Amino acid sequence: MKTKLFSLLFAIMASIGTLFAWDYEHVQIGELYYNLDSENHSAEVTYAEYANENNYAGLTTIDVPASIIYMNET
Repeated sequence: MKTKLFSLLFAIMASIGTLFAWDYEHVQIGELYYNLDSENHSAEVTYAEYANENNYAGLTTIDVPASIIYMNET
């Protein structure tokens, strides 16, 4: 019984830890929204944070650049 309880507690703690592992800044540059990861110097195209924002409504084509510049950092 103690082993099962410990395993369950460990799994919950590990899951909570991964929730806080996402350390990024959400920004809009031009027409696109990005999640910027300053630790890994990476960016991913995403959507607006809020449901009432347009989230690319009306766009028919999007050019995703190979790199972006934000706050003087590529």
